[in-house]
Amino acid sequence: MSWRAVARLESEHLLQTKALWLFGGLLLANFTLQLTSPFPDQFNRSVIILGSFQQAMVALVGIGSVLLSFRSVVHERETGTLKTHLGLPHSRGEILLGKVVGRAGAIALVIGCVFLVGTGIGWYEYGNADIVGLLATGLLTVVYALVGVSLGTAISAVSQSERTATAITVGYIMCFPIFWDGAISLWVFHRIQTVFPSAGTEIYFVIKRLSPSNIYNVLTNTITGVGNSTAPWMHVIFAKQPGVETNLQLVSQTFSETPLLLTPGTSLIVLCVWGVIPLGLAYSWFQRIDFGSTSQ
Repeated sequence: MSWRAVARLESEHLLQTKALWLFGGLLLANFTLQLTSPFPDQFNRSVIILGSFQQAMVALVGIGSVLLSFRSVVHERETGTLKTHLGLPHSRGEILLGKVVGRAGAIALVIGCVFLVGTGIGWYEYGNADIVGLLATGLLTVVYALVGVSLGTAISAVSQSERTATAITVGYIMCFPIFWDGAISLWVFHRIQTVFPSAGTEIYFVIKRLSPSNIYNVLTNTITGVGNSTAPWMHVIFAKQPGVETNLQLVSQTFSETPLLLTPGTSLIVLCVWGVIPLGLAYSWFQRIDFGSTSQ
């Protein structure tokens, strides 16, 4: 039994749950709400559709993909199903890989359906759509969801109980998707300045780009062409208008040349690191657990 078999079982199981389709319904409803908001006449219609997808996905996919994954291993551990799986001819690494691929595949299917229906709604509403931009945004969103599933699975693999997994998941959600862009990133920057007083604006920009949700904004803003920023697309457009005073800091308005660490390519690499490193560490821990011991 290979990781493909585990992935197929995980995908089929998740597709049968109400939670996944509720997640899809929330994505589509949020997109429709974003799309039908009032926009200035000078806004490019294709940008409005892409920007609406950005704001519909950034929080819900970032949080939802973790929530749909954080019980994948630990629930089986508590019920004893995991011991049965470990007795089958596949490794622990194949179990983790199969769970990530299977759940990410099911979530990707739902995201694809939302993009397909949402594009139709956007085309009907505005009569125009950037197909290449939509494909790029859809692919990026799937990668973003894959990272969330990887994080959720990593949390599940290292947790001894569902209560522990829930606590870690809530801590992650509160820290990164919700509060990182404001108080936490600023606190981290001030702590760095106490050690390295010469740390300047570039370091602060880098810190803000450590959150997966902020990275998603940077990359989707790049796809829509509004600018290099962690802020929502509409905020970036308004900040670039002549005579507009705002606290929003744009890379193009702060630096004469874009530093390497602030390029979209670097942000994409950091997003991939989020998907690989935590899962790799969790796999190392998962390999050493003795599931035959009552203390584990």
